[in-house]
Parts: sequence; C-alpha cells; structure tokens
Amino acid sequence: MDEKTVNAFRILGLTRKETEVYIYLSRKGSLRGRETAKGLGMHKSQVYAILKSLQFKGVVKATIESPTRFQALPIEEV
Repeated sequence: MDEKTVNAFRILGLTRKETEVYIYLSRKGSLRGRETAKGLGMHKSQVYAILKSLQFKGVVKATIESPTRFQALPIEEV
C-alpha cells in the first residue's frame, strides 16, 4: 500500500493496519473475520481487534448473523 493512501486514511483517523483491512473489505465485499485474516496474512485476533476499532470509527458495519460478516462502508459515507 502506498504512503499517499495511508496518509489519506490517516486524516480519517485510521492506522496503517486499519486502512489495510478497510481497503481489503471494500474490494472483497462482506467477509467473516477469519476470511479477512487469511486473505491479509494476519493473525485472526489482530484482525478482530481492528474490525472492532473500524466499527467504532464508523467505517465498517457488521451483520447480526453468526458467524458475523463485516463490510466496509462506501468511502463517500465515511
């Protein structure tokens, strides 16, 4: 990921890892945390912590189904 992208999302209050997860979800659509972790080559617990933070920041939404699926909100809404 290039620095220009990271800096653009930093303005929104996202860290590099949060930006990475957000962009991955925005490209792949609705995914479970485990699928996201596998796709990004990150540890599952790290991804779930990032997803929780992204939900709190209002850039990712979660479904109520089990297992939970996560989806990036469109950048226009963020």
